[in-house]
Amino acid sequence: MDLFLRIMPFVLCGTGLGIVTGCVPGIHVNMISVMVVSLSATSKLDPILFSVLILSMAVVQTFLNILPAIFLGAPDPETALSVLPGHRMLLEGRGFEAVWLSVVGSLGADLLACVLALPMIALLPVLYPIVSCVLFPLLLCIEASIITTEPTASKMIYAVLVILLSGILGIFITSSGFMPTDKALFPALSGLFGVSTLLLSSESGVKIPTQSMDTSTVLGRLAMAKSTFAGFFAGMIVGILPAIGCAQATVLAQRMTGENDHRSFIVAVSGVNTANMIFGLVCLYSISKARNGAVKAIQQLLGGHLDFNLLMLLIGVTLMCGGLGALLTRSLGGVFATNITRMPYVVVARGVVIMVSVMVLVLCGPKGLLVLFTSTFLGFLPPLLGVKRVNNMGVLMVPTLIYFSGYRSLILGLL
Repeated sequence: MDLFLRIMPFVLCGTGLGIVTGCVPGIHVNMISVMVVSLSATSKLDPILFSVLILSMAVVQTFLNILPAIFLGAPDPETALSVLPGHRMLLEGRGFEAVWLSVVGSLGADLLACVLALPMIALLPVLYPIVSCVLFPLLLCIEASIITTEPTASKMIYAVLVILLSGILGIFITSSGFMPTDKALFPALSGLFGVSTLLLSSESGVKIPTQSMDTSTVLGRLAMAKSTFAGFFAGMIVGILPAIGCAQATVLAQRMTGENDHRSFIVAVSGVNTANMIFGLVCLYSISKARNGAVKAIQQLLGGHLDFNLLMLLIGVTLMCGGLGALLTRSLGGVFATNITRMPYVVVARGVVIMVSVMVLVLCGPKGLLVLFTSTFLGFLPPLLGVKRVNNMGVLMVPTLIYFSGYRSLILGLL
């Protein structure tokens, strides 16, 4: 009871920060985590309390970050692929259903990851080297399978072109030193999936219909379960392996389950983000490696050491914050859904474009605006060429494939 009373203020403070990082585009968990680590260095409080604060923020954020993706079209790296399905449901008057599907995916993956954390502690040291060896051919096959879903040979060629062009942008922002990668991802993904979508849809004269608050869905229980498991599995991959992001892992999991409906995709991509946090902790405990910014901050706070009792405490915190995140997402999603129709869609869309541009300038500087402009142009290509927008994930997939190819230095040297 004494421990519970000590950590609860930090859980609640972290939850508040999670609302900010989840709902405000461009304000990322990693930025706040660095500030918390700096604050801890000047404080006499137990570092465990600051670790709880960071973890609470990160878990709640994985629930709430779907809201700007659905209602504003402003993604972060974890929700980039959910922009188009979520936006589609918004324009169908089913934006609140999309929120509910996201809550199901996040909460389901949270519960699965917590239940299976103990077996993974034993299996991880064995699985890690095996999965690392087969990851490159597996990702290559997944990328090839995505290309072959295009209906004609000419569109397959267009898909390859989009992948290569977005991949070149990805190589530029991750390997050229033009600007820090963590800063460059915000304008790059906002342009590819957010700004380009908003500009095209605002020019088409669409209107946002009144949003239904009914959470019933045509997605069957089996499809829901498969998509939740897909998100859990992909979150495990992200939590274990370096250089694999939530977007790549979601595509991988979706292809494995065969669930391609946009509702299934929202469930899966939401589950990835939450499961990733738990497996990040398991990975830190089992093989002493941190795979995301929040876990790296926790590792730094704890001096690189995470014992079993502390791991169990932190997993308990993720369960508690999962429940809080689910309630907050449903409540705030209702506020978004109720009020989104009060302004004309063109005004909302262009207002969000201006807001994202200003935030890019403030957070990333003039170089960020250049990345935003370039990525927005590339974001126009898939709908204009008639291919899937997922091909623009070449911005992350191509650098990842180069990383795991074993020839990274040679390839980058040639480029």
